[in-house]
Amino acid sequence: MQGKKDQRGATNTLYYGDNLDVLRRYIKDESVDLVYLDPPFNSQRNYNAVFKGSEAQANAFNDTWGWGPRAQQEYDDILKAGGKLADTVSGLRTILRENDMLAYLCMMAPRLAELRRVLKPTGTIYLHCDNTASHYLKVVMDAVFGYDQFRNEVVWCYTGPGNHPNDFGRKHDTIFRYTKGGEFTFNTSAIRVPYKSEFTMARDLETLSKGSAKTSDPELMRERHEKGKIPEDWWLIASNISAWRKELVGYPTQKPEDLLERIIRASSNPKDVVLDPFCGCGTAVAVAQKEGRRWIGIDITHVAVSVIRSRLTADGVDPTTYEVVGIPKDEAGAEELFNQDPYQFQAWACGLAGVHPNMKDGQPQKGADQGIDGRLRYQEVDGTERLILAQVKGGKTSSRDIRDLSGTMRRQNATFGFFITLNDATKEMTKEAATVGTYRPAQASLTRSEPYMRLQIRTVKQLLDGEKFDYPAPH
Repeated sequence: MQGKKDQRGATNTLYYGDNLDVLRRYIKDESVDLVYLDPPFNSQRNYNAVFKGSEAQANAFNDTWGWGPRAQQEYDDILKAGGKLADTVSGLRTILRENDMLAYLCMMAPRLAELRRVLKPTGTIYLHCDNTASHYLKVVMDAVFGYDQFRNEVVWCYTGPGNHPNDFGRKHDTIFRYTKGGEFTFNTSAIRVPYKSEFTMARDLETLSKGSAKTSDPELMRERHEKGKIPEDWWLIASNISAWRKELVGYPTQKPEDLLERIIRASSNPKDVVLDPFCGCGTAVAVAQKEGRRWIGIDITHVAVSVIRSRLTADGVDPTTYEVVGIPKDEAGAEELFNQDPYQFQAWACGLAGVHPNMKDGQPQKGADQGIDGRLRYQEVDGTERLILAQVKGGKTSSRDIRDLSGTMRRQNATFGFFITLNDATKEMTKEAATVGTYRPAQASLTRSEPYMRLQIRTVKQLLDGEKFDYPAPH
């Protein structure tokens, strides 16, 4: 992806690829208002889960987690660039020697430098990390942004399963907040939270009754409590996983929307540009969309891009309102992806159809669910929830595939079945799909005369040309 920087300055865009290459090629200087990144925490299990479905992509990132030729090259590039960052990374090598941690920091350092470049002078960056590398990342952030631009170390506290018999339970992440300059966005009115209890207010009013020259009006104190307060730098957001279970999409590092809502509301305004260079399952993208911000998301797996596309579809976002760069754009590209990695092809095709790909621990689930590659639950106008099952085929297909999907639909009580094929459907397949019958929701009689086909077939070419599956939901 190296080359002349794209001058579109595209926003509301998903990029598939290495974020360092994408940043250098596509994202203009000083074009972003807010950066949120939740990179892998130098833990092999995080990326192994994501890449387990794709051997090629896993191999490409092996050196990220160990000192080797890739890490050495990144280290050399940092030193050639010179400046504080080079001095800092050189010093870290003296301390750490050549090991996994240094390799990780050499991966992160140039990306952080690029993120500073794309931030506007009034921009803010939030780096989300855990205790694996947070102390080293803080030093690198000081080198890139300047220690004087450090604003907060936010501690996000949560509860959940996991026992540490020889240690205190590790139940918090760290979020470093830096600004690029002395003037920046911080919307206090958008993030105020209630005081904890009526007891707090009663205690303050009792203090008033004893006489205080500065706060002598109980009504003013009552108004202050009703207005709420700016949160401290420790956050209890979605501390109980059941509070945000409905958001879960099967991604191992997913964060709650409430967390991103606070960050986005605090440090950006409507129509500002929000960038997430490690966007994973797309929580920052989804929240930015809901909050009326423009957004840019980057990830290196088709699974992530597919999950985000289906998530946006479920939120009622028209896919023509954003662009996806770096994925197959025609049948030839789709066939090439299928030949390289059938499971990534399945995930990509599900995203193309607006269906959530089957995943386990952030990877495509292989052949463990009666041939079903994706699912979508949607609500009809009357609030009834329905299930759609999707099956993707890149090789030879026959009417037997349609019968298998029909049988799975019956067993799982699915209203619709979507069959996605790289090749054209045969007449026998079309006839078999028609035998599954039609569906007509009660409210549809007011908006259309014909019923919906329950089992529908679309080729990859049809989907690429903008033809959609037909079902009674906003999409």
